[in-house]
Amino acid sequence: MDVLTCSPVEEFCNRFESLLAKDISTLGAFNEAVSVPDNSIITEPRSEDDLVDIIMFCQQNSLTLSVYTTGHDFEGRSLSGDIVISTRYFSKIDFNKSTKILSVGGGCCVYNINLTLKEHDVAISTGTNQDVGIAGLTLGGGAAYTSRKHGLTCDSLCELTMVTFSGEKLTLSHTSEPEFFDLIKGGGGGFFGVVTNMKFITYPVYNVRLFSGAWAYKGDAELLAKLELLLINAPSYVSMRVGANITGVQKKITITLSGQVLDDSDFDIKAYFKDCLNECDWTEKNCSYYEAMEGALHQTSGGAFRIKSRFCFKPMGVRGFDRIMKYLAGWQPTSNSDGAGFGLFAWGGKIAENKSLLSCSPGRNAKYLASFDTSWQTEEGQKTAREQYQWIYKLDDVIAPFLSQSAYINFPDSDDAAFSERHLKFIKNFHTIYRERYDPFCLSKQQSRVSNI
Repeated sequence: MDVLTCSPVEEFCNRFESLLAKDISTLGAFNEAVSVPDNSIITEPRSEDDLVDIIMFCQQNSLTLSVYTTGHDFEGRSLSGDIVISTRYFSKIDFNKSTKILSVGGGCCVYNINLTLKEHDVAISTGTNQDVGIAGLTLGGGAAYTSRKHGLTCDSLCELTMVTFSGEKLTLSHTSEPEFFDLIKGGGGGFFGVVTNMKFITYPVYNVRLFSGAWAYKGDAELLAKLELLLINAPSYVSMRVGANITGVQKKITITLSGQVLDDSDFDIKAYFKDCLNECDWTEKNCSYYEAMEGALHQTSGGAFRIKSRFCFKPMGVRGFDRIMKYLAGWQPTSNSDGAGFGLFAWGGKIAENKSLLSCSPGRNAKYLASFDTSWQTEEGQKTAREQYQWIYKLDDVIAPFLSQSAYINFPDSDDAAFSERHLKFIKNFHTIYRERYDPFCLSKQQSRVSNI
């Protein structure tokens, strides 16, 4: 007589029924190109002991795990495990007034953290999207307009608590597991375990001067080359993004500049760009620190997108920009108003001064981070998606001779099979050692949920 047994997933649901998500309607991905699985088993542990129980069960039954906070991973990798661990209950925020140390749960988002910090007139560098989770942002590095003056988000991290995929409760700091702590600050989240708490060193806020410029592109690659050098050579308290964007069926191309002067100095930012301001729509505004952060958010129109990233270690110059802009002009329009283009994000300053050997290597010494993207609406169908994929593949080939092979872990791209090599090649051995130590059963699933057409 056959004995009926339930599957490991069914057994998991029976055993952890009280921890299963009751409402998964809000569980989604920032990038609509991500395929959200209908049969995901979402669990919402309330404590570190719950996490240990879940991890041990998955070890015994060969079930993979992924960790979900806000779904902002461009590839939807947080939704790729047999079991998805939501960190929403790890959301406590505390600020110590005497030490100025911020303590946050691993499931917190940047918006709620900034609400607390704003009350105390302090801050940490927190990227350009307040909806993202702090754990993923920090463990991938975390770049913001404030990074040239204060470092990346991970640079202010002074302690991290996690439950590893080996089932250990681990606290990392500069004195406890310092090498692993160094690695994980920029080596990426989701590989080693579930972050339950993080502590950050804060800095006092100040007034900020915002500036922006826009030009209709008329084939002048020299303008972009000039802006590139100004971006690279600016003082560390001046940070900016230079970009080019093409939109609509008329394929309008615009050159954009946005940035911040991060102190109360008399630095004349308009004079700094004086040789570039012909036919420029220029604006400046003085404001408080948090008004500046709220006004500098990266906004999108939604829909689907693909992205590539490469670090720049020497200027591309006129020749590089000329080739890129000629290729950009051949973009096939879609109905997504975000269109396509690129952004150059200033690095240097405190990012390069950080003496970490492993964190965000090799990008520490980059002049800037370049990202290239294209977008469409999912209702435009597979044909449009395929065209956009092919277009950005070719764009990556066009820019390859002018930029490095190294990519930024927070800007992943599933179509590049060597992406892990591109961002981990200088720390690969360390990454492998710690994955074997803290994920001996290979529970972590870092698989893209974007179809590779």
